[in-house]
Amino acid sequence: MDFLIEKAIQAQKQALAIRSGYKVGAAVLDIRQQVFQGFNIEFCTQTSTIHAECAAVMNALLHGTHKPEIIALVVVVSDKKPWFPCGICRQVLSECNNNMKIIACNNTEEKIETKTALLYEIFPDAFTRE
Repeated sequence: MDFLIEKAIQAQKQALAIRSGYKVGAAVLDIRQQVFQGFNIEFCTQTSTIHAECAAVMNALLHGTHKPEIIALVVVVSDKKPWFPCGICRQVLSECNNNMKIIACNNTEEKIETKTALLYEIFPDAFTRE
């Protein structure tokens, strides 16, 4: 997973956090071991903002990965402690694969910390088609 963390950190460097200054990078891994990156993009209208996790998923889907084939996500935040994805991103991720491994990382000059969970553990009551 170190490679996936590095890809998320690379994506974080491209984040466009013009309003909050809170840069987020993400990388997803599919069953073919392909990695797809995403970063947050903030716009003046907050509802148009794109979250890094969703950008990474959309990147994977754009390149032919099917939803259930996404098996892991790393999300890197510019904070002192790691944060799991927000509720909106959790819903999007759950529609891809509720068994996905989630690795949350911070990225500060002090040290990188990580937290790991399966998506269904941090989002047990996702909306489903059922």
